Amino acid sequence: MFNSLLYGAFAGIGGTVTGGLIACAFRRGSVRLIAVLTSFASGIMLSIVFFDLIPLSIDSVGVIYTVLFISVGILFVILGKLVFEVDTRFGDSERMKSSGIIIMFAIALHNLPEGLIIGAGENVSLGVVTALLIGLHNVPEGLVTACPLKSAGVKSYRILLACFLAGLPTVLGAVLGYMLGSTGTMFIAMCAAGAGGAMLYVVYGELIPSMNGKNATAVSTAGIAGIIIGLMMVFLI
Repeated sequence: MFNSLLYGAFAGIGGTVTGGLIACAFRRGSVRLIAVLTSFASGIMLSIVFFDLIPLSIDSVGVIYTVLFISVGILFVILGKLVFEVDTRFGDSERMKSSGIIIMFAIALHNLPEGLIIGAGENVSLGVVTALLIGLHNVPEGLVTACPLKSAGVKSYRILLACFLAGLPTVLGAVLGYMLGSTGTMFIAMCAAGAGGAMLYVVYGELIPSMNGKNATAVSTAGIAGIIIGLMMVFLI
């Protein structure tokens, strides 16, 4: 049980907070650079969704249930958007802050099944390797959580707190995964599909629109690079 907590904290909180630290290292005025980093992280997220989360769910529960839980994940984020949406008259800063909060919740939802996988992996002596690799691909998730908040002028300690909260479900999931063991396979698949839907909405509904008109060539190239590197990371796991 202690190992599950340790692995979950390292992979979830450690990974997302590291991504947050990278974003905090740049000045708020570095708009183009932050847009490129956001696009790169978005590409990695898309690879994780299409090459990892969705195939995992299809293999376990089939296409129909996968589509159903993807839809639930999308609705979850839309509901969060309605809760945290702000009036457009408040300007870009408040809109970016709202986007950052929505992204934080979507990443948190995605981190729960990752924790389940880590916890179940400990039962078959795979916890260390799984935690290391998941922690690696959580770095861009922390980055994509932090970038909109950085653009909105949020203080660094609050950005890091948001990254911490986004990674925390990994710890909870790791404990739950350890307790469920192999019996939690279907639950993992359901969470994976829901998280995939949430992340798809975040990328296409929040991140891509926020990068409009910001050095299109560099942003597009970074997104493609992110997809390729994300694909490599998925196959390493």
